Amino acid sequence: MIKCYKIDDMDNEKRTQLNININAKLLKSLKLKSIIEDKTLSEYIVNILESHENDNHSSNSSSYEDKLIDLESRIAEVEEVINRKKLTL
Repeated sequence: MIKCYKIDDMDNEKRTQLNININAKLLKSLKLKSIIEDKTLSEYIVNILESHENDNHSSNSSSYEDKLIDLESRIAEVEEVINRKKLTL
């Protein structure tokens, strides 16, 4: 059975399980790094995922902002061309 949650409900969910298949070498590396950081493997991987998720949100946000600024600049250039054409007519 697949559980579906609204975003608001996800905050209330205490714990869910994610099963994935990964390379044995990667698992060994993750276990070692979690030991070095004195965390459980789950804690270590959740931190990685949360960090990645936060990075993606901020980079997407700035990416959208950059695109918006670029579009505003291009619109201003088009408006200038239109205004110059009106003056020559």
